[in-house]
Amino acid sequence: MFDFQIRRATQHDFATIICFVHAMLSEMYELKQRELSDRAEAWLDFESRVLQVLSCDENGDHTYPCAADHLLEIAETIGGEVLPIGLIEASILHPVPIFRPEQTLQIHAVYVLPQYRRRGVGTALLRTAIGWGQQQHCLCARLSVLPHNPARRLYQELGFTRYGLEMRREMTCVS
Repeated sequence: MFDFQIRRATQHDFATIICFVHAMLSEMYELKQRELSDRAEAWLDFESRVLQVLSCDENGDHTYPCAADHLLEIAETIGGEVLPIGLIEASILHPVPIFRPEQTLQIHAVYVLPQYRRRGVGTALLRTAIGWGQQQHCLCARLSVLPHNPARRLYQELGFTRYGLEMRREMTCVS
């Protein structure tokens, strides 16, 4: 058994976050056989959003309004060399005003290094995000998962269920 803690990500974690997200997307690619974007603007956009979420002033207050509705946490080992081993990213979705207000916690990313999986890290990260969402008065939490992702079992153990049905139609280019 090993000890770990979960803490709020800081600007010092930027490179780790980007590395973990790249690893997560690569694993998703393997599960789905779908190509990742090679457009530099897409990655710059993502990196800019992460930097905004991490930006704080000298008092530790968020400097971007969007950061208050955003959670970015790092799991790391303790007791010896401190190593980042996972992350969770989530935000609060505010419904369009024509619908009855129902804030939703949207979990965008959960990633744990392969050698630390099935040791409670993912569960702790998800419970942290769910707890934060409850404090923010969210009425439900949601995430997307690929059909063959082994993490589905974890999500189900934490009370996530299938909801709705996404329908897609492949489109072909017209020249």
